[in-house]
Amino acid sequence: MSRKVIVTVSREYGSGGKRIAKELANRLNIPYYDKEILSAMSKESGIDEELHEQMDNQVSQDDYYFNLGVAKFVAPSSVLGELSLLERIYQTQKKVICDLSKNSCVIVGRCSDYILRDDPDVIHVYIRANIEDKKYRAIHSYGENENAIENTLADMDKRRANYYNYFTNQIWGKISNYDLVLNTSKLGTQEAVDVIEKFVEVRK
Repeated sequence: MSRKVIVTVSREYGSGGKRIAKELANRLNIPYYDKEILSAMSKESGIDEELHEQMDNQVSQDDYYFNLGVAKFVAPSSVLGELSLLERIYQTQKKVICDLSKNSCVIVGRCSDYILRDDPDVIHVYIRANIEDKKYRAIHSYGENENAIENTLADMDKRRANYYNYFTNQIWGKISNYDLVLNTSKLGTQEAVDVIEKFVEVRK
Protein backbone atom coordinates (compact mmCIF):
# COMPACT_ATOMS: atom_id res chain seq x y z
CA MET A 1 0.00 0.00 0.00
CA SER A 2 2.28 2.73 -1.31
CA ARG A 3 -0.29 5.51 -1.53
CA LYS A 4 -1.55 7.16 1.63
CA VAL A 5 -5.00 5.88 2.61
CA ILE A 6 -7.40 7.94 4.68
CA VAL A 7 -11.01 6.87 5.16
CA THR A 8 -13.58 8.93 7.02
CA VAL A 9 -16.64 7.04 8.21
CA SER A 10 -19.92 8.75 9.02
CA ARG A 11 -22.72 6.50 10.20
CA GLU A 12 -26.28 6.27 11.39
CA TYR A 13 -26.66 4.93 14.90
CA GLY A 14 -27.21 1.18 14.80
CA SER A 15 -25.82 0.75 11.30
CA GLY A 16 -22.60 -0.93 12.43
CA GLY A 17 -20.41 1.88 11.14
CA LYS A 18 -17.93 1.86 14.01
CA ARG A 19 -17.44 -1.90 13.73
CA ILE A 20 -16.87 -1.51 9.99
CA ALA A 21 -14.33 1.27 10.54
CA LYS A 22 -12.40 -0.78 13.10
CA GLU A 23 -12.32 -3.87 10.90
CA LEU A 24 -11.25 -1.80 7.89
CA ALA A 25 -8.37 -0.29 9.86
CA ASN A 26 -7.32 -3.78 10.99
CA ARG A 27 -7.36 -5.13 7.44
CA LEU A 28 -5.40 -2.18 6.07
CA ASN A 29 -3.09 -2.21 9.09
CA ILE A 30 -3.54 1.50 9.70
CA PRO A 31 -4.58 3.47 12.83
CA TYR A 32 -8.22 3.91 13.82
CA TYR A 33 -9.40 7.11 15.48
CA ASP A 34 -12.68 7.93 17.17
CA LYS A 35 -12.83 9.01 20.80
CA GLU A 36 -9.04 9.07 20.80
CA ILE A 37 -9.35 12.40 19.01
CA LEU A 38 -10.85 13.87 22.17
CA SER A 39 -7.75 13.01 24.14
CA ALA A 40 -5.49 14.51 21.50
CA MET A 41 -7.68 17.61 21.38
CA SER A 42 -7.37 18.00 25.14
CA LYS A 43 -3.59 17.80 25.02
CA GLU A 44 -3.45 20.31 22.15
CA SER A 45 -5.82 22.86 23.65
CA GLY A 46 -5.18 22.47 27.37
CA ILE A 47 -8.95 22.08 27.82
CA ASP A 48 -10.03 19.20 30.02
CA GLU A 49 -11.35 16.18 28.09
CA GLU A 50 -14.51 16.13 30.20
CA LEU A 51 -15.25 19.69 29.08
CA HIS A 52 -14.94 18.61 25.45
CA GLU A 53 -17.55 15.93 26.07
CA GLN A 54 -19.84 18.40 27.85
CA MET A 55 -19.61 20.73 24.89
CA ASP A 56 -20.36 17.86 22.51
CA ASN A 57 -23.51 17.12 24.46
CA GLN A 58 -24.54 20.76 24.65
CA VAL A 59 -24.30 21.26 20.91
CA SER A 60 -26.02 17.94 20.29
CA GLN A 61 -28.97 18.53 22.59
CA ASP A 62 -29.93 22.13 21.89
CA ASP A 63 -32.21 23.07 19.00
CA TYR A 64 -30.27 24.37 16.02
CA TYR A 65 -31.93 24.97 12.70
CA PHE A 66 -30.08 24.96 9.41
CA ASN A 67 -31.55 25.96 6.08
CA LEU A 68 -29.87 26.21 2.66
CA GLY A 69 -26.43 26.30 4.24
CA VAL A 70 -27.23 29.30 6.46
CA ALA A 71 -27.09 28.58 10.17
CA LYS A 72 -30.04 29.72 12.22
CA PHE A 73 -30.16 28.62 15.80
CA VAL A 74 -32.22 28.95 18.92
CA ALA A 75 -30.26 28.26 22.07
CA PRO A 76 -30.13 29.18 25.75
CA SER A 77 -28.19 32.30 26.61
CA SER A 78 -25.65 30.12 28.41
CA VAL A 79 -24.76 28.49 25.11
CA LEU A 80 -24.53 31.80 23.31
CA GLY A 81 -22.02 32.92 25.91
CA GLU A 82 -19.88 29.87 25.21
CA LEU A 83 -19.70 30.16 21.42
CA SER A 84 -16.08 31.30 21.49
CA LEU A 85 -15.15 28.20 23.52
CA LEU A 86 -17.13 25.98 21.15
CA GLU A 87 -15.29 27.47 18.21
CA ARG A 88 -11.95 26.99 19.98
CA ILE A 89 -12.77 23.35 20.55
CA TYR A 90 -13.75 22.86 16.92
CA GLN A 91 -10.59 24.54 15.64
CA THR A 92 -8.51 22.30 17.90
CA GLN A 93 -10.40 19.25 16.63
CA LYS A 94 -9.77 20.40 13.06
CA LYS A 95 -6.04 20.76 13.69
CA VAL A 96 -5.79 17.33 15.29
CA ILE A 97 -7.64 15.67 12.40
CA CYS A 98 -5.49 17.47 9.82
CA ASP A 99 -2.38 16.32 11.68
CA LEU A 100 -3.65 12.73 11.81
CA SER A 101 -4.38 12.81 8.08
CA LYS A 102 -0.70 13.28 7.27
CA ASN A 103 -0.52 9.51 7.55
CA SER A 104 -2.86 6.69 6.60
CA CYS A 105 -5.75 6.18 9.02
CA VAL A 106 -9.47 5.59 9.48
CA ILE A 107 -11.38 8.36 11.26
CA VAL A 108 -14.94 7.99 12.55
CA GLY A 109 -17.14 11.06 12.78
CA ARG A 110 -15.94 14.31 14.36
CA CYS A 111 -16.81 16.23 11.15
CA SER A 112 -13.75 14.59 9.59
CA ASP A 113 -15.37 14.25 6.17
CA TYR A 114 -15.93 18.02 6.07
CA ILE A 115 -12.56 18.93 7.54
CA LEU A 116 -10.73 16.75 4.99
CA ARG A 117 -13.07 17.45 2.07
CA ASP A 118 -10.33 18.93 -0.14
CA ASP A 119 -7.73 16.19 0.45
CA PRO A 120 -7.52 14.01 -2.70
CA ASP A 121 -6.25 11.04 -0.69
CA VAL A 122 -9.38 10.81 1.45
CA ILE A 123 -12.28 8.44 0.82
CA HIS A 124 -15.51 9.50 2.49
CA VAL A 125 -17.93 6.74 3.49
CA TYR A 126 -21.45 6.93 4.91
CA ILE A 127 -22.96 3.85 6.55
CA ARG A 128 -26.71 3.46 6.88
CA ALA A 129 -29.19 0.66 7.53
CA ASN A 130 -32.90 -0.03 7.55
CA ILE A 131 -34.72 0.93 10.73
CA GLU A 132 -35.53 -2.61 11.87
CA ASP A 133 -31.92 -3.70 11.50
CA LYS A 134 -30.73 -0.63 13.40
CA LYS A 135 -33.17 -1.43 16.19
CA TYR A 136 -31.96 -5.02 16.40
CA ARG A 137 -28.29 -4.06 16.45
CA ALA A 138 -28.80 -1.29 19.00
CA ILE A 139 -30.69 -3.64 21.35
CA HIS A 140 -28.61 -6.79 20.96
CA SER A 141 -25.13 -5.36 20.29
CA TYR A 142 -25.22 -1.99 22.08
CA GLY A 143 -27.49 -2.98 24.96
CA GLU A 144 -30.14 -0.32 24.38
CA ASN A 145 -33.56 -0.48 26.06
CA GLU A 146 -35.99 -2.21 23.70
CA ASN A 147 -38.96 -0.21 24.99
CA ALA A 148 -37.35 3.11 24.09
CA ILE A 149 -35.41 2.05 21.02
CA GLU A 150 -37.17 4.24 18.45
CA ASN A 151 -36.56 7.35 20.54
CA THR A 152 -32.97 6.31 21.16
CA LEU A 153 -32.23 5.91 17.46
CA ALA A 154 -33.85 9.22 16.58
CA ASP A 155 -32.08 11.03 19.42
CA MET A 156 -28.63 9.68 18.58
CA ASP A 157 -28.89 10.59 14.91
CA LYS A 158 -30.30 14.00 15.81
CA ARG A 159 -27.30 14.62 18.06
CA ARG A 160 -24.89 13.65 15.31
CA ALA A 161 -26.71 15.79 12.79
CA ASN A 162 -26.85 18.82 15.09
CA TYR A 163 -23.17 18.51 15.99
CA TYR A 164 -22.19 18.25 12.34
CA ASN A 165 -24.55 20.96 11.10
CA TYR A 166 -23.54 23.35 13.87
CA PHE A 167 -19.82 23.22 13.16
CA THR A 168 -19.85 22.83 9.36
CA ASN A 169 -23.01 24.70 8.29
CA GLN A 170 -23.64 21.66 6.09
CA ILE A 171 -26.21 18.86 6.16
CA TRP A 172 -25.16 15.63 7.85
CA GLY A 173 -25.90 12.61 5.68
CA LYS A 174 -26.13 14.53 2.41
CA ILE A 175 -25.27 11.98 -0.25
CA SER A 176 -23.08 14.30 -2.34
CA ASN A 177 -20.65 14.63 0.59
CA TYR A 178 -19.57 10.99 0.30
CA ASP A 179 -17.74 8.75 -2.15
CA LEU A 180 -19.48 5.61 -0.92
CA VAL A 181 -22.87 5.15 0.74
CA LEU A 182 -23.42 1.61 2.00
CA ASN A 183 -26.55 0.02 3.44
CA THR A 184 -25.61 -2.74 5.87
CA SER A 185 -29.12 -4.15 5.63
CA LYS A 186 -28.25 -5.08 2.05
CA LEU A 187 -24.58 -5.96 2.49
CA GLY A 188 -23.84 -6.90 6.08
CA THR A 189 -20.91 -5.39 7.96
CA GLN A 190 -18.17 -7.72 6.73
CA GLU A 191 -19.29 -7.28 3.14
CA ALA A 192 -19.31 -3.52 3.63
CA VAL A 193 -15.66 -3.74 4.72
CA ASP A 194 -14.96 -5.79 1.60
CA VAL A 195 -16.48 -3.08 -0.62
CA ILE A 196 -14.54 -0.26 1.02
CA GLU A 197 -11.31 -2.24 0.89
CA LYS A 198 -11.86 -2.89 -2.83
CA PHE A 199 -12.64 0.78 -3.40
CA VAL A 200 -9.36 1.71 -1.75
CA GLU A 201 -7.57 -0.73 -4.03
CA VAL A 202 -9.07 0.41 -7.35
CA ARG A 203 -9.51 4.15 -6.78
CA LYS A 204 -7.80 6.53 -9.18
